[in-house]
Amino acid sequence: MNSEAKPIDPIATLEQHLQSGKRRINFDMDDTPELPWLKPFPLLHDAVEWLDARVNVLWGEADKLAIKYQRRHEWLARTAILTGVGAIILAIAQLALKPSLPAIAAVTIWIEGGIVLAGLISVTVGLSAKSDRKWLGCRHHSERLRMLKFSALAHPDLWKKNTSLWQDWVENQIKNLSSHDDYNRLETWSKEDSSETGLPAAGQISITPDTRRALVLYYRYKRILNQEDYFHSQGRQANANWGVKIRHQRERIFYLTIGFVLFHILADFLAGWMEQKHNAEAAWVWNLVAMWGIVMAAVLPVGAIGVRAWSAAFELSRKARSYEAKTKAMQKASIVLGDGSNEFPAILSHLRYDELFLEQEHRDWLRLLLEAEWFI
Repeated sequence: MNSEAKPIDPIATLEQHLQSGKRRINFDMDDTPELPWLKPFPLLHDAVEWLDARVNVLWGEADKLAIKYQRRHEWLARTAILTGVGAIILAIAQLALKPSLPAIAAVTIWIEGGIVLAGLISVTVGLSAKSDRKWLGCRHHSERLRMLKFSALAHPDLWKKNTSLWQDWVENQIKNLSSHDDYNRLETWSKEDSSETGLPAAGQISITPDTRRALVLYYRYKRILNQEDYFHSQGRQANANWGVKIRHQRERIFYLTIGFVLFHILADFLAGWMEQKHNAEAAWVWNLVAMWGIVMAAVLPVGAIGVRAWSAAFELSRKARSYEAKTKAMQKASIVLGDGSNEFPAILSHLRYDELFLEQEHRDWLRLLLEAEWFI
């Protein structure tokens, strides 16, 4: 006797595929693998499919450009910082190298000249190419498109089946987005805070329980949990960066610098004492030791300035703290959103305010990077 086949639960199937796909690159923007499992929910399926065709393509172009300019900017910034700090350290070190190791001192002059030239070129190229501005412009454009996709799913016209009005709204939002090379509009937008989403009130909308649950599942995995994973990984990377770790050793660097100054004073005293004893050879050695002491006392703060510049160029320390807080905020948002059993207007309200939070997060990120200094 054959047992009856167990009916397939479309909600459980959708969640299974969302869980299995969440580690995929661009999981939040590329819905191609999930579209078949959204078919039991036609309104959500058609909306996601249309947004994929209309918004995701534009987002992909902006995202590729942002990655390209970010890599270029990071390379120029790091070159400028390393060469700037390296040139200063070599210039200081030559004070002690000339009397003790004149052959090496002669070589370091050429090395210093090469480093200075490389630094000058990197800063000049960075200022003229404006890779930092291009990176921010393209990243801002791509993030606005990401926001638009998920904000569109909270628009009442979609769920009232006013499809043409909803699509017109999305098209108008795309037209109103600033170009990725419009730096002035980017700066202006970063200064504009908002306490409202700008979307019309949902009113009374009747949606089937399964569609409500499918929307909540889709939004939780694609948006909230995906952002939580991103904030968590970025915060962990920032905290693990050597520039952030060394910055926490500022007190030790200070005391070590003072120690080298005291060592210099002691060596200088011993050099004078040896001169009084008419021990010229010992006096010469202690004078050299004293000079290296003061060189190290000068090099340590310069190195610390370089580390600070490295960290400040990408605001690593402040990012680490910010990402930790935002990870917790996404965890709370996931809990508050619920399982889809709430009234539909309440669900849309949660989606809208989650998007408002992420919009404000992006403004904060822009303000942070707009103030960052990428060379010393």
